[in-house]
Amino acid sequence: MNSIMAPVAIQEPGNYHAKGPIPESRVAPVAGHGPMQANFSPYMDNGGTIAAIAGENFVVLAADTRLSLGYAILSRDNSKMSALTPKCYIASSGMNADITTLHKVLKMRAVQYQQKHGKDMSCHAAANLLSRTLYYKRFFPYYTFNLLVGVDNEGKGAVYKYDAIGNIEQVPYASAGSGSSLIQPFMDNQVLFQ
Repeated sequence: MNSIMAPVAIQEPGNYHAKGPIPESRVAPVAGHGPMQANFSPYMDNGGTIAAIAGENFVVLAADTRLSLGYAILSRDNSKMSALTPKCYIASSGMNADITTLHKVLKMRAVQYQQKHGKDMSCHAAANLLSRTLYYKRFFPYYTFNLLVGVDNEGKGAVYKYDAIGNIEQVPYASAGSGSSLIQPFMDNQVLFQ
């Protein structure tokens, strides 16, 4: 018997004094030589980049349409933007299933608001709604990187940026997603120092 890889008996109830050779089915693998454990993650990053710039009386929102998984391109026609009201839009990158679910929830809440109050939700109210929706899911968050943009009641452009659990920040411009590390320095240089 090899002393380096000695089999270890698995104790079963009622079989503490087994005599003779240990059956192969009762041998536990020695560390490093057994089966590998697969790590499960409920999240996947489908990539995507979104960017927004707010102006005095306008807002610009841009997003790519590519849906990918690792190095595979699953689709070249996948929108990452949705209209919540005629003056308020959301763009998200990250996991496509969570993006679709989040956009459906927000659209449903915007319709409920419109039916209850008889008017469209303001951009600021939609920003707070998204913040509360993300915070509600803080223990198993949506894997999305969100920008909410719109024109407020005074006619000024507004861009709201979020983290995964709903922390909100109103900024003059923002980017999120897999290409944000390339776009954000460009926007810092071109937009901030006009």
